[in-house]
Amino acid sequence: MAFFNLRDKSSNSYSSSSHSHLYNKKEFHESSLSERRSYIESKRVTEEVEEGESWMLTYSDMVTLLLTFFILLYSMSDINQQKFEELKSAISGEILKKEVEKPFEEITKELKSIVEQRHLENAVFIDSDPLGVQIELASSSLYESGSAAIKLDMSPVVQQLGAAINTLDLSQFLIEVEGHTDDIPIKSPKYESNWELSSHRATNVVKLLIESGIPIEKLKASGFADSRPVALNRDINGVSIPENQEKNRRVMIYVRRNTEFIDHKVSK
Repeated sequence: MAFFNLRDKSSNSYSSSSHSHLYNKKEFHESSLSERRSYIESKRVTEEVEEGESWMLTYSDMVTLLLTFFILLYSMSDINQQKFEELKSAISGEILKKEVEKPFEEITKELKSIVEQRHLENAVFIDSDPLGVQIELASSSLYESGSAAIKLDMSPVVQQLGAAINTLDLSQFLIEVEGHTDDIPIKSPKYESNWELSSHRATNVVKLLIESGIPIEKLKASGFADSRPVALNRDINGVSIPENQEKNRRVMIYVRRNTEFIDHKVSK
């Protein structure tokens, strides 16, 4: 009888152990399935995110190519350089999310600041033109009548303007200096006509710009005599207009993108 009871107890113990083992195995199996489902789900979500963002790479490449294409078109056309800088900056800021340097805008502010500091607003005029920046210097402030020698008090001004221009990356720019006169024929043993006078005046300004550090291959001097007036030298009756003649006596400095001229390096 005792043996029977012992057997029953052993049987019950075995049965309980078996059930426990089966339960643990089932729990392990369910846990493994849960982990696998979680892994598969997370992998699926990751792949969907990657696939969802993959179009951005193609889109950004396309936008970059379009931007390059339009910049190329603009570079081959006669456009307002400062407006072009604004357009380029806007496109880069909105699409490419990066800032673009605007050299013409920056150099214009710097040149105007120099003129204001020296109180030369009535003698030196800074403005933008479709090709870049222009500096107009009244001849009366630079030279004596009939002379191409720059006045001593104006030499430092021209050099300071040149030093400011020289802060640009000049590999992209050309500085053109033009001399202009009125229509009054010159009477001087040194100059046969206003052509020689205007050329000599432009050349002397170029020399000061070279002293300020601007490379000679980036400079160009031209004399136009009275061939390009900004105002009528005379009225319809042929009477001279002194105030207009004074406006026409000037030196122009242009800072422009080097689109028409090629750098020439002489091999030695």
